Amino acid sequence: MKLLVCDDDISTIDVIQSQLNLQELGITTLLRAYNGEAAIEIIKKERPELVVCDIGMPKVDGIEVLKYVYENKIYCEFAFLTCFEDFEYARTALRYGARNYLTKPVEFSELNNCLHRMIQSVHEHRLASSGTNDQALLDARRNKLIRQIHEGYYGTDPERVQNALNRTHIADLTAQTLVRGICTISDNTTALQSGWDKETLSYSYGRLMEELLTDYIGFASTVANCSDRYTYATTYLPVENYSEEDCLKRSGRFIQMVSANYHLSPVCVVFGPVPLYRISETAVDVREQVKKVLLHGGSIYRLEDLEQIPKDAVPLLDNSQLLRQIKQRNRQEFLETLTLALHKIAKGKRDDQAMMENMKQSLLQVFYSCLEDNNIPIRKLLQTQGFHSLDQMASRSPTDLMAFATFLFDFAVSELQRKTEETDMIGVVKHYIMEHYKEAIDRNHVAAVAYITPNYLSKRFRAEMGMSLREYINHLRIEEAKRLLLSTNATISEVASAVGYDNISYFSTVFKKICGMSPVEWCGGKRNEEEQP
Repeated sequence: MKLLVCDDDISTIDVIQSQLNLQELGITTLLRAYNGEAAIEIIKKERPELVVCDIGMPKVDGIEVLKYVYENKIYCEFAFLTCFEDFEYARTALRYGARNYLTKPVEFSELNNCLHRMIQSVHEHRLASSGTNDQALLDARRNKLIRQIHEGYYGTDPERVQNALNRTHIADLTAQTLVRGICTISDNTTALQSGWDKETLSYSYGRLMEELLTDYIGFASTVANCSDRYTYATTYLPVENYSEEDCLKRSGRFIQMVSANYHLSPVCVVFGPVPLYRISETAVDVREQVKKVLLHGGSIYRLEDLEQIPKDAVPLLDNSQLLRQIKQRNRQEFLETLTLALHKIAKGKRDDQAMMENMKQSLLQVFYSCLEDNNIPIRKLLQTQGFHSLDQMASRSPTDLMAFATFLFDFAVSELQRKTEETDMIGVVKHYIMEHYKEAIDRNHVAAVAYITPNYLSKRFRAEMGMSLREYINHLRIEEAKRLLLSTNATISEVASAVGYDNISYFSTVFKKICGMSPVEWCGGKRNEEEQP
């Protein structure tokens, strides 16, 4: 199997190559391209099954590469490598069949998971194309049947469902098999007003849910659709594959992403085990119950707890208020807000524990959102000592909930402070580069100024600026070169030397990469503009 990696930043390809165990993945050939044109040529000649491609490249960008693949009916699994947050790119990519995204700087776990998904898709495509009756086709039949059961084709009679399973020769499932259903419902009013159509929203929403909530673990079937007001999706997967804790984490991530990228809000997630023959009636019941709860703000619920939520429930917490308090680092006001909410629970004739669990989940979503907004990995919180024990105890009593909330607040404030310091550090780095970019500097010089390691500098600079240190220096140099070419009589060679390039050939290469034309062509164009009346 061949893998093509395309990025105009050579160091990114080097990092990806160093992180991969090609033999373990079954990749026999790693192909490299440094621009979109080269990528298209390699795809023509080599026909790689896997492509990881940067979006933002001069002249021919990643979208154009994907478009070429799509229009020429070339089969390959495509993943974008990008710093871009604009979801318009995702919309465009979706039309041409891209489903995978990796953000810079690339993390090994995300890269590895993404490639595993892509490789699995390649295997399934090969098997389906060959017409061989084996596992891939069995999985396809299994998933189709589960969707039919969900949609009520066989009713809720266990015998009818079992007969359907027998006819399809799916021996590893019975009508009584417990599957974990993860159901989401979102108000799509804003999404439709912002330009999404129902068909695209439904498909994209369902794909995102399946990719975030599942891996390739046996069967994993997702059913998604849109009404005039709500978008629904339900994923079924083997009950043994994910713990309740894991479902909570993945559901929280899903809420954050659909809120940010699709303008869907509020979002509600319900999960729990259910026998296969009951999934159609359970899905209908959950939809009706959740629509009532959704009106008062989204959250995450266990299936068995949904009945306990009062129909007239009102949100105990104002998420925007809590976010403001966290960002302002106002610990006292934050704790007072929670104390007031706990008093409301105590005064009401409700299941206190269920309400505190709901409050805990709301708190988690607030902090997840805060971390996400500031590019702080949520896994850092999940891996912090003490998190899991406090999380497990949080809904037992008001005291435990306050202890968990205090822990979350202190963690977030600490990370926000660190982020501020890192931003200040990047400011020091940028100032130094501005003063010295005409000199022969590299990341080791710059890192020494900021008293950090070169590797850490590279990672933080890319995360903050959306480009590598070298790219940033080159952009400064080329901007100064353009100024000198226009305002002085210096030769191209003299200008190259003046802005820090000893090699005029390399200067010309960098200039063309950034400006889309050579220095000679650029100067000629500017002279023609000046000569025009």
